[in-house]
Amino acid sequence: MKGSEKINKLLEHFSLNPTDFAKRLGLKYAQNIYDIQSDKVNISKSMANKIVKVFNDIDKNWLLTGEGAMLTKEAKSSTPTQLEIDFSKIAEANLKVASAVETMTITAERNSRIMEKITENNTELLNKLLSTIDRIEEKIDKKGDVGDVGDVAKTAEHG
Repeated sequence: MKGSEKINKLLEHFSLNPTDFAKRLGLKYAQNIYDIQSDKVNISKSMANKIVKVFNDIDKNWLLTGEGAMLTKEAKSSTPTQLEIDFSKIAEANLKVASAVETMTITAERNSRIMEKITENNTELLNKLLSTIDRIEEKIDKKGDVGDVGDVAKTAEHG
């Protein structure tokens, strides 16, 4: 198997482009990866060492010879398939969304109760204010004098 085929399999397996793959390996430039992809050079021992150091589930012998399996035996038994990864991420996201919706529902219910209480209190205060105004108006009508209005307001506050 050519070096280009092996590099392309790695890129596909890890869902990386040559530049990101090179960055993960600690390379400044992706030119080494492009050279392997175009079969200008093969995968060197040094490059194979870098790859298995970062991607420790890749079989070094496969990188150098193309023989055997790309993934080590340990990786095959423990690496979930791409489909399993996607489903686990979807399930995790669904749990987060459900939790957020529950929190929002609880908050909305709490806010509704607070608003009901505020409305109730405001109605009570408004009724007291209207009652006080009525008493003041009665006092004015009886006396024809506005001098005692302060006394009426004080009485209404305490009454």
